[in-house]
Parts: sequence; C-alpha cells; structure tokens
Amino acid sequence: MDHPWTPARGGVRRRILVVEADLDVREALCALLERWGHDVANVAEGHLAVLVAGRYTPEVVLLDLGLPDIDGFEVAIRLRAAATGERLFLVALTGDADKDVTRIQACRFDAYLMKPPDPDELERLLAGVPAAIPPTAERAGPSKVAPPPRLVARDVE
Repeated sequence: MDHPWTPARGGVRRRILVVEADLDVREALCALLERWGHDVANVAEGHLAVLVAGRYTPEVVLLDLGLPDIDGFEVAIRLRAAATGERLFLVALTGDADKDVTRIQACRFDAYLMKPPDPDELERLLAGVPAAIPPTAERAGPSKVAPPPRLVARDVE
C-alpha cells in the first residue's frame, strides 16, 4: 500500500533515528519514513546510536533489540540517562515480543513493533506520538503494536 505523507493524514514531521542491524530492514524503514516526510538518521550499532542521538536529537527512536555490539535494551537505558532522554519516544523493534515484553517495560520503552514493522502500524504509532513528549514517568508505559502475521525479511547485509 502506498503511504504518501500529507498533513491531512494527521501527521507531523518528526526527527527519527532508526537503529537497526539488518541492512534491508534499515534501508526500507528509512525510505518509507523519508517518503512520509520525516527527517531520518540511521545507524546499525548500539554505541553509534548513543553518539548520534546526542548530536542529532531525535524525537523518536526505532530501536532494534538485537544489535551486534550492545543490545537495544542497554541502548535504551543509555538514551534515557542522557540529558534529552526523557523527551525521546522509544520504540523497540523485536522479533519475539513474548520473550522481550518484560524487559521492554523495564527499560522504559514507550511502544514496540514486531519486525519487520508493518507500515500501517508504524504510521498509526507515529501519528500518536505526543507533540510535546512528556517525561517517561508521566507516560502509561509501552503500548503493544503488533502487526498481522507476514513473511520475515531475510538477513542480508
């Protein structure tokens, strides 16, 4: 389905950092988000995510939990500890929500999506990000956003 970005669809332009180890998934997410009109940066490793987030100051971080250097849970903890961390809207990208949901909550993610993210679910999630993102303590906790069953992206780098 085509997802042209228009203000009439209720969205606002966001600064989004995509942190994803799988090249195909990362490139597809970035292309989709850019087509929707978002300002997008991307990295493939956790330590780079922490560095880039400090300079890029994203509003939303789409964060793969299975990164090659430090896992997404540790990245989330480091991002939240940073000066701007409380204003981030953190979204976990997981292949196994049943296994990861307790840690997702403990690491103060705002939401999670199954990998690869369904464009309609991602669009709904981004449309629901508050304009002025409050501190995490004021949020209700992670929302479950799970797309319908589909083929899994192949791991090709």
